[in-house]
Amino acid sequence: MSQNLQGKYRVELREDPMADLVLVRATAAAHQEYDKMPFHMLLYIEDSDKPSRNTSVREVVFNFPQE
Repeated sequence: MSQNLQGKYRVELREDPMADLVLVRATAAAHQEYDKMPFHMLLYIEDSDKPSRNTSVREVVFNFPQE
């Protein structure tokens, strides 16, 4: 999130019964690298987004290591 938007947005993660469990097939080495990642999911909020009183829904991006 850019400096322009800090303090203008509030992120609320809500439970979604359809997304409670995410299964990923990986080698043990890949799983260890994923566990080392500081953030497992990313939420992008762009400068072009406009703060509003309405709820905006965004998809998260899983932060898998490039390897």
